[in-house]
Amino acid sequence: MKIFCNNSPRLIICEPDEEIMNSLLAAAKSLNLKSAFFFGVGAIKNVELGFYNLSQKTYERRKFDENFEMLSFSANLSTKEKAPFLHAHVVLGKPDFTTIGGHLFAGTISVTAEIFAHHLENEFVREFDNRVGLSVISREF
Repeated sequence: MKIFCNNSPRLIICEPDEEIMNSLLAAAKSLNLKSAFFFGVGAIKNVELGFYNLSQKTYERRKFDENFEMLSFSANLSTKEKAPFLHAHVVLGKPDFTTIGGHLFAGTISVTAEIFAHHLENEFVREFDNRVGLSVISREF
């Protein structure tokens, strides 16, 4: 992983075979980010996506062992149980020009990921919400 720029936004470059979520959390720690939003593009493989089933209050998860163009990556960084938490979604392009997308649990960079990180001044905190069965941003710290 490489980090460019001293000011917000910062450019984070993830390199082949890096796990994207771990790399972005490491970058956030290195940059001392408590809250931020991320967006970017790249190429990714060995992806695990999810779709939240509200009636069952669980994620339906599926792994895809293909290579994809990462057409859109968006995420936010907040604090959950006093630890950094990254909530990410992606839209992925397939070789036949169709797309899939959803909540990103994991993925390995196949070529590159060019992710811009925008630092937010306030620290946003996630707390469990019984109505939806997830930890959601509930307050500023």
